[in-house]
Amino acid sequence: MNIDKFVKAWNPEPKKSFRQRIRDVVNREPIRYKLMVVNYKIKAMVTRLEAHIARLRERDAMLFERVVEALQQGDKQRAAVYATEVAEIRKAIKQLMIVKLALEQVSLRLETVMTLGDTMAAIAPLAGIIHELKAYVRGVMPMLSLELMDLEETLNSIVVESGEFISMTSVSAAASGEARKILQEAALLAEQKLREQFPEVPSAGTLASGQEAHA
Repeated sequence: MNIDKFVKAWNPEPKKSFRQRIRDVVNREPIRYKLMVVNYKIKAMVTRLEAHIARLRERDAMLFERVVEALQQGDKQRAAVYATEVAEIRKAIKQLMIVKLALEQVSLRLETVMTLGDTMAAIAPLAGIIHELKAYVRGVMPMLSLELMDLEETLNSIVVESGEFISMTSVSAAASGEARKILQEAALLAEQKLREQFPEVPSAGTLASGQEAHA
């Protein structure tokens, strides 16, 4: 018997715990580097989303003023046209807010995985979230939708690469539920922010009531 094999047989290395093996996977240079790149790209996307939302806010404010002016001039038809544009802009803002809030959650979870060496199963729901977000930005920021597709593929490849420690079937089922939960929370928060930050579009009736109240 080879002397090295003999020594190993009598002095076997202690088996690593499940969590230690997971941490080894996370800290494996190629995977850790991929996670860092994904997180960097996500943060860059959040910055771009904030800038795009800011531009839409400016246009919303301008059109809102035009609604008020048209109503003050008694031009209900023109006011209705501007009000429709405001509604479309706010719909787009809400979609982008959902994407921004969800991406911020994805970024936080990636940082947790990298810092604590958390289970790689935690990454699977993140790929599911990215998959759903593509539809939110396709009509508003199509290039971002393509970039999200690339991120989804990268996250899925990382999950597969580390799949030796997890059951992909159970992870897939859990991921879908977790992704839906995060998206629902983002949608509720976006709706709340929209109500708080944007004034209700006036109609001829509400404008008249306001003028009477200040008379």
